[in-house]
Amino acid sequence: MAGLVEQLTTRSALGPRTEPRAPRAPSFFVAPFDNLFAPVVASWARTPLELSWLAPGTAAPLTPAKVCAWRREDGRRFLFLSEADDVPCGYSELNRMPDERRRYWIGHFVIDPARRGERLSHVFFHNLVVHAFEEMGALEVLLVVIPENAAAIKCYERGGMIVSGRESKRFDATGKRHTFLRMSLSRKRYERLDAYREPRQFRAAFVRSAIGLLNRR
Repeated sequence: MAGLVEQLTTRSALGPRTEPRAPRAPSFFVAPFDNLFAPVVASWARTPLELSWLAPGTAAPLTPAKVCAWRREDGRRFLFLSEADDVPCGYSELNRMPDERRRYWIGHFVIDPARRGERLSHVFFHNLVVHAFEEMGALEVLLVVIPENAAAIKCYERGGMIVSGRESKRFDATGKRHTFLRMSLSRKRYERLDAYREPRQFRAAFVRSAIGLLNRR
């Protein structure tokens, strides 16, 4: 971060003192996933542990082909971009729950490790939740998370989710069984949360194409 402290121009014969301008808040965008960015997303799972937290059903190493294979017919895939970046800095999905037309689960939520600590996960998550309820008509949004992934749980709790149960599953691709916390946010709770009632707070612009957005810069 540049310029944590701005210097003031002192009053002189050349004119009055000028106050520093407040920095312009960064702009954020959400775009449909494009397979061209699969190598970028695949690079974010740097260790087997990180991959097991992100995609416990995907065998290491994570490759672009495996990222492309996360596609579901009943889901939508998203890239998260910052105005200052030349490539996306986040990826996730909103998938319809089996046999539940208006319940959606957030899958493979990940932020570029080089950009963590900048609250980008909170901004991205906020916008996924808003999109699910306001554009997709969700009655409930859910996800599962490894209990040891404290940073992710904190992000989801800040987004209004609460723990609603536990579940366990064995994955054939890895031969491993994992226990998850199930977290959820109902429409009723969503509509009561102040963070989502302020339309401008954390809001990103949804665009048709990440490639188109980057080419316009």
